[in-house]
Amino acid sequence: DYKGVINKIIKNLPKGHRIIFVTPYNGSKSGNEAASLVQLRKYELEMAKKYDFVTVADWYQIAKENISIWNGTDGVHFGSINRGAKLYTNTIKEAIAKANKKPVKGGKK
Repeated sequence: DYKGVINKIIKNLPKGHRIIFVTPYNGSKSGNEAASLVQLRKYELEMAKKYDFVTVADWYQIAKENISIWNGTDGVHFGSINRGAKLYTNTIKEAIAKANKKPVKGGKK
């Protein structure tokens, strides 16, 4: 029940804080398993639109755009540690910078 879990996290987030959700990516999943990850990502993005204190680090999108980092891997752990790690850390870093410009829950920046 990913919606319930996300809703609970948002509800229980103390005032004065922000939250960053990192969208999941698992290239080894297919069918319903892959669809559920896409739905989770979609819901996280919806929550970021609904709540100004929620930010999304869209790792799923970056992972899909840089498919070569998954060559020869299990589809979860990138093989190109230099390139994959840089992409992942930049995704997080950019989300932190974006979140830092947004208001906190129940208040201002």
